Amino acid sequence: MKFTHTRQSSRCRQSRQPLAALSYLLPRGTRVSGGIRASVRGAGACKNQIASQRGFTLLEVLVAIVVLSIGLLGLAGLQAAGLRNNTSAYMRTIATQQVHDMADRMRANPLGVAGGNYDLINTKPADPGCLTAGCIPADMATYDAFQWNTMNENLLPLGKGTVTRLTGSGVPAGVDRFIISVSWDDSRSGTANTTFSLTVEI
Repeated sequence: MKFTHTRQSSRCRQSRQPLAALSYLLPRGTRVSGGIRASVRGAGACKNQIASQRGFTLLEVLVAIVVLSIGLLGLAGLQAAGLRNNTSAYMRTIATQQVHDMADRMRANPLGVAGGNYDLINTKPADPGCLTAGCIPADMATYDAFQWNTMNENLLPLGKGTVTRLTGSGVPAGVDRFIISVSWDDSRSGTANTTFSLTVEI
């Protein structure tokens, strides 16, 4: 018995499965034409090629995972930097509000300013406890310093405020000029490394 088969396309997808199966189904001793033998050999070559391509596909997947991981790390870094910048901007806003708060307190107590009770504030004094009975200008200045620096400590990391009167030839006569400053730990390094200052005239 002799089988003949027309020449198939050279593409592995079309030739490897039917012809490879045919070689196993033929009875022992059956003569097979050269075209079928070549097709079967081609099917075996295609199997080897597919096996090698599987390795390349795995390598491509690994490369894609590495690239994706680097991209995700970069995205996480951007988010962390954005969070730090937002926190820093928020702290600076609080410091600005606190500086203007002390300036308003001083304007509300002109007798305390004239008496020199705001000339140098660099610590948090004890609460004079005069609000119930009524505060004299000096005690009101002490209470302002106490409450102001208490708020600085609560609102800002290592927050601290200072007030200093400016004197000298650069200050006109009759002008009360002060530098109000608020410092805090902006980088969370354990030290107050950032300061916002404002020069005001009362």
